[in-house]
Amino acid sequence: MSPTVESSAIGLVNRPAGGSVLIDQACVLLGVSRRKVYYLIREGRLRTIRTRCHSQRILLDSIAEVQAAGAVRRPRGNARTLPSDHSVAACS
Repeated sequence: MSPTVESSAIGLVNRPAGGSVLIDQACVLLGVSRRKVYYLIREGRLRTIRTRCHSQRILLDSIAEVQAAGAVRRPRGNARTLPSDHSVAACS
């Protein structure tokens, strides 16, 4: 997947076409701890980007791949999945 280029008030910003979420949001979607998310990043299973605010975001496509591959156990009960419309919050 190639990143899309969007124009913003400060210039052009490269953003992945599929969207991204913060570490805490990835924890909720995957049903795992922050530590497990960092392990998955280090293992290369979750792909990340750095924002202009220097925060790290997880690509939604990589979360879907991890869920499909069964790399993490599904939480019991009310399991969460990716939303159908990948809304991405702007960095402030």
